[in-house]
Amino acid sequence: MMARSYNGFIMTMTLTKQDLQAIKSIVDESVDESKIQTAAGFAELHDKFDYLEAEVSEVKQIVQRTERVLLNEVDRNNQQDKALLKIRNTLRAV
Repeated sequence: MMARSYNGFIMTMTLTKQDLQAIKSIVDESVDESKIQTAAGFAELHDKFDYLEAEVSEVKQIVQRTERVLLNEVDRNNQQDKALLKIRNTLRAV
């Protein structure tokens, strides 16, 4: 039953089964569209997360390679320092 006010008088209107079915179909279509939009939104977010995970993985690999290069350089510098120290000590002994 639907109530309406007209010039201060409340009038009622009974909804038929057809009216209720029409309302239901409109609501169902709206809900279905909302579900589709929500699912599409989640799919888009999932794709973005996959992309970002791939980017982060690539950055991690670059950092690991850079760390290895840096450690190799530190080792090389340490070896050079030891060699220079030997040369210095040898020259001082002469």
